[in-house]
Amino acid sequence: MDNGKANLAPPPSEGSAWFKMESVPLGNGGSLGTLALDGDSIGVVTEWKPPNPMDGVSVADLRKAQAATRDGRWRENSQARDWIGKPIAYALGLDPENKADRARIKGMLAVWIKTGMFVAVTGKDDKAMDRTFIEVGEIAAD
Repeated sequence: MDNGKANLAPPPSEGSAWFKMESVPLGNGGSLGTLALDGDSIGVVTEWKPPNPMDGVSVADLRKAQAATRDGRWRENSQARDWIGKPIAYALGLDPENKADRARIKGMLAVWIKTGMFVAVTGKDDKAMDRTFIEVGEIAAD
């Protein structure tokens, strides 16, 4: 639920309320002789919160991510062959091809870039095209 904006760009996540449909049994089942009847269910709208990509992530995980990406030239774009999320995924035991893990890695990177643990820099790729690369920023401390 949001403000009903008309364009096709995704709405800002702040201030939006998220909901999902859940099936709730009505408890009206019973039995017919020796046959058990499940009863009816109804769809109910319940509040839903998107998962926090930083849940369970420690400073040690950040250090692993920084160590895994320190050597190399890593792209910001998740569709790139040399996307920075790939070495981070392997360092943290995640699968970069798994949709949920990929979204989690993107979320972690967004937080780490915002806090300066990683930085975005512009540079030339192998074909002399301007691209955004991600490099280790401030080294993680306790």
